[in-house]
Amino acid sequence: MARIVAKDESEENSVPFSLQNIPPAEASITASFVTQELSNDRHVAHLLPLNALNGTLYEATKNGVLLSKLINSVKPDAFDERVLNVPSKGQKLSTEQILENQNICLNSCKGIGCHVSNVDLVDLIRGDPVAVNTIIWELMFLSSLEHVDVKKQPEISKLFDPDTSSDQISSTSKSEILVRWVNYHLKSKDPNSPHLVTTLGTGMQDCEAYVRLLNCLLPNSFPLSILDEKNQELRAKKLIDTYYNKFPGHPRYLTVDSILTQSEKSSLCFLGTLFSTRSGLKTGLVNNEQH
Repeated sequence: MARIVAKDESEENSVPFSLQNIPPAEASITASFVTQELSNDRHVAHLLPLNALNGTLYEATKNGVLLSKLINSVKPDAFDERVLNVPSKGQKLSTEQILENQNICLNSCKGIGCHVSNVDLVDLIRGDPVAVNTIIWELMFLSSLEHVDVKKQPEISKLFDPDTSSDQISSTSKSEILVRWVNYHLKSKDPNSPHLVTTLGTGMQDCEAYVRLLNCLLPNSFPLSILDEKNQELRAKKLIDTYYNKFPGHPRYLTVDSILTQSEKSSLCFLGTLFSTRSGLKTGLVNNEQH
């Protein structure tokens, strides 16, 4: 059983909250994701909305309830929620109950395929930002990239040379598949397109690839005139506003700040969700803009 070392209260209050080198744009996305996923949960909805920048997100995760609930929201029945210790109104959980909850959280994450080997149980109990963000991003990857899989989407083979073996395709990272997918559509409009990308971070900063991809998939909703805006921040905002007006229920994986700071994590989740919604690899999908 993990040993919890108590901090002196005056020490905690004297140290300003720190994200510990986590990019603020990425921290904000995790808070938004939690808020959106759990807004209707009867046990934690009263804690929402959460804010990563002032630390309320990490404070809310300390007893293990919120993260465990998030796991089951992303992957229903990852564990039996009847075993979770939920505090009664106005009450706090005991140290033993918190340990049980965080063990449920960590073991459930491992059970559904999250990479959390670097997450320490004690850090979760303390609400450590790095540990909490690691788990939330893993859940976001799981949620957004589930269908970026040739076994679930055989059309992915179109993104590879005909002589590429099925084993080679299966072993290709999801990030590389999405890079190929973006370029596949850009080249469908212009075989010599100067806007092809090699990564999902730096290659997306000017929004050219995003807008041109969306224009291929949904030409009536995403005109290339978005690119007439030369100010990168305003261009990113126009793209974000247009997209989430079209898909208001999609998780807000992409933000103006995440685009400008070249967050590859943000781009990966956003494109994974778009791919799952509308890959454009099946006949007739590109010109049909119905959900």
